[in-house]
Amino acid sequence: GKAEKTANPANAAKFVKFVKFVASATVKNKKDKAKALKKEKNKMENCIFCKIVKGDIPSPRLFEDDDMIIINDIEPKAKLHYLCIPKTHFATLAEMDEARAELVKRCFLKIAKLEKTLGLENGYRVIINQRADGGQTVPHLHIHLLGGETLGDF
Repeated sequence: GKAEKTANPANAAKFVKFVKFVASATVKNKKDKAKALKKEKNKMENCIFCKIVKGDIPSPRLFEDDDMIIINDIEPKAKLHYLCIPKTHFATLAEMDEARAELVKRCFLKIAKLEKTLGLENGYRVIINQRADGGQTVPHLHIHLLGGETLGDF
């Protein structure tokens, strides 16, 4: 029966080969994970928004809490043009997990509470550009807030 099958030297050799394969795949997977983490760290170290969040690049903050900062856009497309920048680095909505989704939710809830403070009480437009074709120039998710005037159609 079964005991005879596992005692068979040919089956034992196959089993050892299988264990070695699984072990090498695990090591490779760990190496891939380490490589991906290093790549992500490099992205963060070179990210202009991460540098602004850390204070390495000075930028007047209109608002700051544990989750985000709000600053003026340096190339405004409206009378008032702000950037809400989450402090956690990720580039696109496609990279969101549950924690990042909660972070974005908190950003939107805070934006709504800050409407009057930011001069947006008469209305504003919210834009999140995604990747190059969507107009994203900085690969760190950020929310554009445009207002202070009547905005045209787009």
